[in-house]
Amino acid sequence: MHVAPPCVFSGCLIRLHFGSIKEFMKTSQNSAKSEFLNNLMSLESNEPVEFYRVLFDINPLPMWLFDEETLAFVEVNGSAIKHYGYSREEFLSMTLKEIRPEEDIPVLFQVLSTNPPGTGRFFSSGVRRHRKKNGEIIFSEILWCRISIADRKLKLVVIRDVTEEKKIKEDQARLHEILSTAFDLIAYADNNMKMLFVNPAGRRMLGLSDDEEVTNLQISDYHPQWVYELITQKGIPHAAKYGMWTGETVLLTRDGREIPIFQVIMSHKSATGKIEIFSTIAKDISNQKQADARLKDTEMQVREKNIALREVLHQLEIDKKEMKNRLDALLEKSLFPLLRSLKKNISQENVRHIEIIEKNLDELLHQPADSHLSVKLPSLAPRELEICNLIRNGLESREIARILKTSLLTVETQRNKIRKKLGLSNKSVSLAVYLKNI
Repeated sequence: MHVAPPCVFSGCLIRLHFGSIKEFMKTSQNSAKSEFLNNLMSLESNEPVEFYRVLFDINPLPMWLFDEETLAFVEVNGSAIKHYGYSREEFLSMTLKEIRPEEDIPVLFQVLSTNPPGTGRFFSSGVRRHRKKNGEIIFSEILWCRISIADRKLKLVVIRDVTEEKKIKEDQARLHEILSTAFDLIAYADNNMKMLFVNPAGRRMLGLSDDEEVTNLQISDYHPQWVYELITQKGIPHAAKYGMWTGETVLLTRDGREIPIFQVIMSHKSATGKIEIFSTIAKDISNQKQADARLKDTEMQVREKNIALREVLHQLEIDKKEMKNRLDALLEKSLFPLLRSLKKNISQENVRHIEIIEKNLDELLHQPADSHLSVKLPSLAPRELEICNLIRNGLESREIARILKTSLLTVETQRNKIRKKLGLSNKSVSLAVYLKNI
């Protein structure tokens, strides 16, 4: 144990264990510590006592003395005043409880009650929460030493604010969790394309074990040659210039399989603007590629079927025209002459019937198929369509009844049903006129 010479603070005799302080100070991230440490390391036992007082005052780490019984502050240095925001007078009128969050006070008493006995050496109380004058909560690493002055029990405390350090560690832990649970490959490499890190998903994708070292691997080990050339000649230069590059590439697994991926490459620069590493995120798009291939096959099949269907429809249209021409020829050369001959040798009433037949045949030949009553009035039954056809040709109900060999009442009933189906029940529209105009 290295024990420093006696020091006098406010007229009180204090023996400081500078060896422990020096070890604690070495872990500090405060850049202002260097001169203090150099002075501390060069101390000799015959240095003036006042010099130790100066070391306390200019220490870049907050330090204070407090009464072990009352917890009142006895002395504080300039760093404590600056860091916590209280004036010296305010500090000396306070106790330790007032720089702790209220909910942490029970923990404070518990820690104090379990402090190890003895003087002349420093102990750690770990990291505790402190409250600054402005209400900000910080995390402080505490190193303390018990001393006795004129039978008064005091403790010398050295504080190192680890709030930012703790935040960085927490951020690193969160980042590690994100990287560990991500489904996509996440990796980074140095400027020489040497791998530095691959997350668990990436290791599984590449066929690497969880504990396999990756720093001896090159990016070229896990890409086909054409992809490696694409990345080094286009992707990396673009990311270096603009910060990021994206594109579809291919990973080459350890067993030789190729995995299509959508890849993002990003460059990361130091504070001086120099690129230090390149990171990448790669998403396996094998399923998407397979789905695209299936979709293309389906589209090809649909196109082929559409072509075949058009050919069938075209052939049907040809057959339809040919059939119509043959029917026209049959009617014009055979049926119509026969009907005209019949008209000369039958009664006037039957002549009317033949004229209706001729008119219907003429409509069948020369009018579009969608002009037929069966097409225009699909809700009507066959008998109703037959009656409509006779009405449209100018026949009265009595004539229709005689032609169809049914009663007049039946024809009138049918006419009423037809008007109802056609929405003419309550309208003063002639059924014959309506049928001729559709």
